[in-house]
Amino acid sequence: MRGSVVMTCAFDYQAEQMTPFLQSLRFHFDEEIVLFSDIAPEILAVPATTCKIRVIRNLPHRFGPAIDRFQWARDFLAQESDITSVFFSDLRDVLFQRSPFSLAPKSSLELFLEPWRIEHCPMNRKWLTEIYGIEAITPFLRREICCVGTMSSPLFMYQ
Repeated sequence: MRGSVVMTCAFDYQAEQMTPFLQSLRFHFDEEIVLFSDIAPEILAVPATTCKIRVIRNLPHRFGPAIDRFQWARDFLAQESDITSVFFSDLRDVLFQRSPFSLAPKSSLELFLEPWRIEHCPMNRKWLTEIYGIEAITPFLRREICCVGTMSSPLFMYQ
């Protein structure tokens, strides 16, 4: 059984933008890292080799990587029955001080809230409005932002 996997997504990044995440993770975690990406192979060659990451390419696009990555993760996990735990994370704004699996989760799925509300975040408000329309998101504007910065689960999106 393979066990744990860390998944992330990188589109339109340079290698130096991915390096802090990958090197800090690899320092504490020796199992599989999966990167969903459209970045040119020559840009990913060094990080893929030095950090031993698995790059998944030629992905179907529907809404853009910010949304599509959840379907890509689900499709990946549907094919990989030997994975027991998943840590799904943003790439550019996360660094690791220990393995993401070193602390026992408090539930089967853990999500983390941002310290502000959708109505106060121009980026999230714009993004949600473009996808769903202002009428659909209005009831949610006063709620906290649940970001995919970090998300972990033994059965992440697979059921």
